[in-house]
Amino acid sequence: MTEEFTIIRLGALGDGMAETASGPRHFPFTLPGETVRQTDDGTIEILAASDARIAAICKHFGTCGGCQMQHMRQDAYLAWKSDLVAQALMREGIDPTLQPIHSFGDGLRRRVVFTAIRAGNGILFGFSRKGSNRIVDIAECPVLLP
Repeated sequence: MTEEFTIIRLGALGDGMAETASGPRHFPFTLPGETVRQTDDGTIEILAASDARIAAICKHFGTCGGCQMQHMRQDAYLAWKSDLVAQALMREGIDPTLQPIHSFGDGLRRRVVFTAIRAGNGILFGFSRKGSNRIVDIAECPVLLP
């Protein structure tokens, strides 16, 4: 059975969320305002894209687990991140008056998480596939190094 959903917000990890009769559902790589269709095999098709959607700069986006939000316009991304901080402060009873977040653009990521596993007589080293312990074979990372 194919179902359609409207993404109303982003979760704390960046997945789009839709409200359903059975509760919230998470849809990876979707944005608020988008209408999506999910098929029986789990494939998610975007029927109506958000104005905040852009093309990812990395050809590995969506398979490599290193980045979650390359498909989101920078101003929308910064607003979402600022809102996450404000919500956390409000939960603790702290005034969430925040200064604007400063972004330094692509190729200037401050931190990454690598995975290393033994493989035969050597090791495999790289980024984990999204939702998996498998290592993604990538030749470059435009977010870490342009």
